Amino acid sequence: MTSRSPWTSSPAAPASPPAHSCACGARRRATPHQWVLTVRIDHARELLEATTLSVEQIADQTGLGSSTNFRARFRDSLDTTPTAYRRMCRRSGAGG
Repeated sequence: MTSRSPWTSSPAAPASPPAHSCACGARRRATPHQWVLTVRIDHARELLEATTLSVEQIADQTGLGSSTNFRARFRDSLDTTPTAYRRMCRRSGAGG
């Protein structure tokens, strides 16, 4: 069994975590925290579009913690609430 790096899905990545963090931030002009938050919000958007999961379930599945925190981070990122985003997607025909 090969060991996996917590930073990548590849076996034993040669870059150290700090080097990976710097490269990630430099490419995207974002801190590692901002990058993780963006990935989580993108996943939440996919779940809102394609499932009927509750906001609480999506908050849990995306690692955003409480539904209150999820709503706040979602609104900060997209200037709308998760519920309003889902409604908009359903009206436009996107999602399941």
